Amino acid sequence: MANSTDKKGTGFEIGDITAVIDQSTDSSNLSTDASAKTGDFALRISTGASTNNDAGIDVPTDVTDEIYLSVWINASGAGKGIRVGVELSDATRVYVQKDSGAGNLNYDGYRNGTLLSGAEGSETLSSGAYDLLELRIKIANSGGVFNFSLNDVSDWSFSGDTQPSASSTISYAYVQVFDATGDFCRVDDWTIYTTSAPGDIRYERLKAESDTATVEWTTAFAGDNYDEIFEHPVDTNDYVYSTTTDEVDLYEVNNYTTGKQIAFIRQQVSAAYITTASTLEMLVKSGSTTDEDSSQSLTTSAAFYNRILDNDPNTGGGWTVAAINGINIGVTATVGASGTVRVYQNILELAYDQDVTAGTFTGIRASNHSIDTEDGTHLYTGKWDTGTMYVTRALVSTLAQQQATSFGACTAAEWDNKTYVLKVFAPPFGTNNYVYAYGRWNLSGDENLRLSIDGGATFAADIAPTITSGDYISEMFGTDANTLYVFVASATPANRQLHRTQDAGATWASLATLPFNVAGASLGGDGRLVIASSASGASQIAIAESPLFSTFTTATATSLPTNAKGSIVWL
Repeated sequence: MANSTDKKGTGFEIGDITAVIDQSTDSSNLSTDASAKTGDFALRISTGASTNNDAGIDVPTDVTDEIYLSVWINASGAGKGIRVGVELSDATRVYVQKDSGAGNLNYDGYRNGTLLSGAEGSETLSSGAYDLLELRIKIANSGGVFNFSLNDVSDWSFSGDTQPSASSTISYAYVQVFDATGDFCRVDDWTIYTTSAPGDIRYERLKAESDTATVEWTTAFAGDNYDEIFEHPVDTNDYVYSTTTDEVDLYEVNNYTTGKQIAFIRQQVSAAYITTASTLEMLVKSGSTTDEDSSQSLTTSAAFYNRILDNDPNTGGGWTVAAINGINIGVTATVGASGTVRVYQNILELAYDQDVTAGTFTGIRASNHSIDTEDGTHLYTGKWDTGTMYVTRALVSTLAQQQATSFGACTAAEWDNKTYVLKVFAPPFGTNNYVYAYGRWNLSGDENLRLSIDGGATFAADIAPTITSGDYISEMFGTDANTLYVFVASATPANRQLHRTQDAGATWASLATLPFNVAGASLGGDGRLVIASSASGASQIAIAESPLFSTFTTATATSLPTNAKGSIVWL
């Protein structure tokens, strides 16, 4: 699985500043600080003789001219001058600034020293406590954007010229303390995204706590392998080493305990080679899948290497608490002739959304929901989430997600254009563990309809009628376990069919050609079937009589507003 290229961040929980800070004016005045917003460590930025000191994080590789940034800042007193922003490739800067002096408690927006009109802050920062700063910066001569929020309150928004000079390329994000010698601020939970606001992301450290059955490297001292590489900060007197290519070391890590929605994990390794040039590959094993990072060229001195994984390599979807609590971390290496590779540290920082409880239903694009009708305790959802389609099951009472089953990969454009479709139907028969998945996906060729009898944990083979490739089932209902009705949507009008099975999908019969692609259907108590179109137009609903539903009578333009479309239900 490819490492994430659209996000970056740290809570400094690894305990080594050089591991996470890419740029600085005076590295001797950067240190860890125990007065953290979250966890054990924060970054402390102090001014030296120059009275200015920066700490910077290189932006994710996907960034060109726009970033979203969130960071917690403790100014350690109202008198400190603080800047937070970005430096461009031509060394110009765009930033928010809190002026030094006890009476200055607001952040204003600047374009390389020029105060931007309308970017004057009114929200007041805390004195001697942490504040959450959130910035969106898009660099452009015209059409630039600079938005700022303080402690979840929008303070100001600027649109216009945000480009100071020739360059629009962002190099890194930074925090700066300025003006007075000896001033300092604390920084914690610093996150950068490229496409959306990260929100209040916090970090928890996960470290090795035991060896797995796969420990092939040798310890510097007698004892367990994990005991040599779990320290924070790193201790280069303890290490594991290998002189043989492709040996593997894997370790179990402590459980994630915060219970918030997981955003990504950051794997951090400290390593070096001895005698002969060698490379290292970081490993994360989840379930039956071991994800191996691309090779990192080592140096003869201990150096830090890291990567971010925002998806579980075993499922291709977002991380769950259960998956995190079962993962192993480790390393392998390609060792040069007569050489040695040493690893001094292997540790994780887990990023989580402070505002979202883990397991809460948070589908990015949900197609539909269906509540079981037996006892009403389960909510099923068809959804797209970060490149994967899922059927999920959640408790109605808390929305805590209990089950997520992948239906394969799908890009956002494929989902939005209905190249692939995944919807759910919890029927009024069977048990509350019955759920149908329908639409179109490609697990083993085109598929359109599957049944689960275990609450969505597993689905039986496709039972759909024969459907032209590219068409899909847009709606369905059933009256008993054997009798199901499905509506086929197609760009070809003749393919828009209502099909029925009376033997649970073994055979199907076409009952009618539909007047439009169906987005909603409802069977009334009097036996009539009403359907709704998926598009606006002159005829948006149609009604058919039972029992065969062979002829549909459409409504006219005067029956409904001209923009009416979508779901429908008999009352």
